[in-house]
Amino acid sequence: ESELADTLAGLDVTLLPYRLPDYAERGSSMLFEAANHGHRVLATAGCGFSGEIERFGLGSLCDSNQDFADALAALAREANPRAKSEAAAAEVKAAKPAKKAAKKAPKA
Repeated sequence: ESELADTLAGLDVTLLPYRLPDYAERGSSMLFEAANHGHRVLATAGCGFSGEIERFGLGSLCDSNQDFADALAALAREANPRAKSEAAAAEVKAAKPAKKAAKKAPKA
């Protein structure tokens, strides 16, 4: 495995504090890496993949540094923070084949 995969395997949460407006229309592969490893994601509200975080329940969107701190503290208080994340990751993985099939389908 890669060094990144080894590092991610030991984490429970991934912080993605992207600067707006630079990331308002884009994201990074780190969201998908985090989801694949069953992590909760704390990301800047308004970033390019905010919709996916909300749709799949991957974590929380934060408007300020204080929001990041509060969300991280709330996760630290959870009994099993990975359980919800792993369920969301399974939903993301299940959605990928359907999305690929829709792209390959002939257009009318």
